[in-house]
Amino acid sequence: MAKTKLLFGAAALMCLFSMVALAEKAKIYKCYDKNGTLQIYSVPPPECASQLPKKKEQAGDNKPKPAEELTPEQIEQQRRDNALLGTYTTEKEIDDALKRNLLQVDARINTIQMQIKTQQEDVDRYNKEKADMQKAGKPVDKGLQDEIVGANARLARLQNELSRAQAESEAIKARFAADKQRFIELTAPKQ
Repeated sequence: MAKTKLLFGAAALMCLFSMVALAEKAKIYKCYDKNGTLQIYSVPPPECASQLPKKKEQAGDNKPKPAEELTPEQIEQQRRDNALLGTYTTEKEIDDALKRNLLQVDARINTIQMQIKTQQEDVDRYNKEKADMQKAGKPVDKGLQDEIVGANARLARLQNELSRAQAESEAIKARFAADKQRFIELTAPKQ
């Protein structure tokens, strides 16, 4: 009975190691077909050869520097380059990712702009009411004054939120532009 359990355990362990080894060797290739639809392959078809990233060779002896010769900045750049090449296979994929990342920020910007418009209408209404009371010679009550102060504070907060969201949008655009430029450099044919 103990031998059976031991053999079963050994077989299970071998299967596990085999699966891990296969998973490490498995590669996934992304390719756009003639209709512009993204396709995933374990072995890329010949028509996708032009879309596969080409690895840029190192200058000199074509061997990477040993890790101890690289600066922390160079190590970080290599990591970012590997991530970039591992994530995207074409410039179009980078553009598509940019659009997806901007969707959420743009929606937030639109929402804030609508809230600002509504809040500005409230501020204008309260100020008109105050002006009408002053014109009629009536004292402006504390409640209206509090409403004006609160509405102006909410308007200022929304304008700050809008500025932060617009800055975030610009930062995303700049990051993707830099990634796209680096991707072009990494995949450009050697001359």
